[in-house]
Amino acid sequence: MKLVEKVKILHKTYSVEEVKNLRDEGGDLYGEIYYLLEKIYLNSDAEEEKC
Repeated sequence: MKLVEKVKILHKTYSVEEVKNLRDEGGDLYGEIYYLLEKIYLNSDAEEEKC
């Protein structure tokens, strides 16, 4: 899947990056956002859900 490098949400522009093994204490994450750093991390290992 091709991703954009940046995305604008309201008045802020966030950089978007793919990372491996994105997890927290609860398990795997699809993504994570850092508001103050204006960064969005997406888990490259996450599988797309099939309907």
